[in-house]
Amino acid sequence: MRYLITVLAITTLTIAAGCSPQPQTATIDPDEPLTVEVWTELDIGQKYELETLEWLRESNPKLKGERQWTKFMKEVVVPQRRKDIPTDY
Repeated sequence: MRYLITVLAITTLTIAAGCSPQPQTATIDPDEPLTVEVWTELDIGQKYELETLEWLRESNPKLKGERQWTKFMKEVVVPQRRKDIPTDY
């Protein structure tokens, strides 16, 4: 949970600071499960929203447990965010 809050806070601050990430395109249907592959193609503004991450978790049975979700956040989401939104520290 702490990782999720950190991801969301840094994303919000970066966007608020005027950084404009490169747009990516993906067509998604909100009625369909969200796969990790589709999630990686989402635009940065949508990718790290709480609702999108919750949708991703609910769509993947392997991520429903707290340990599995924390591991996924640490190994997939945080590194992907670092690629999408690089920082200089």
